[in-house]
Amino acid sequence: MVKEMKSFEQGSSSTRKLFERVFSENDEVVILQGVAARKVVNIYSDDAEIYNYFKEKLSFKPSQAQLKEKIRKLRMKFIGKVKNKLPIFPRQHDLRLYNLSKKVWIPKTKELDENGLKNMFESGRKLLNKKTKAEFDERWNKLKLMEIDYLNYRSAFCEDLSKTLSSV
Repeated sequence: MVKEMKSFEQGSSSTRKLFERVFSENDEVVILQGVAARKVVNIYSDDAEIYNYFKEKLSFKPSQAQLKEKIRKLRMKFIGKVKNKLPIFPRQHDLRLYNLSKKVWIPKTKELDENGLKNMFESGRKLLNKKTKAEFDERWNKLKLMEIDYLNYRSAFCEDLSKTLSSV
């Protein structure tokens, strides 16, 4: 929906659009496909990498700030849809963006190796408020301690199994 506002400066009869689409629907798809393909390593901190990857692939040459803001808005739109138990997709384009967004912002657990989880945690925590960040920091530290316990238990198990099997 585009509204127009008449300019009353010095009797001018020109009109100015209050909302004008900058990124095309195709640009939105290209952005999500590029991020989903993991051609962009860290969408929250690698501004130059993001910009260099997308600047020639879009219908216009956006600024780094425009591109980063568009990625943020696509993410917020997706989060809004996820919070709604039965999301509504008035257009096919909205459904396509939703499906691409799932590939970007809901990684499958099997696909998250240690580095992927660490990258997601470190980049995602920058978006959190102070209280939520503290909660996730605490949970991250607990996870690290559990991993150490697991590795110690596994090492002891392997040692015991090795001793037992060698005596048979």
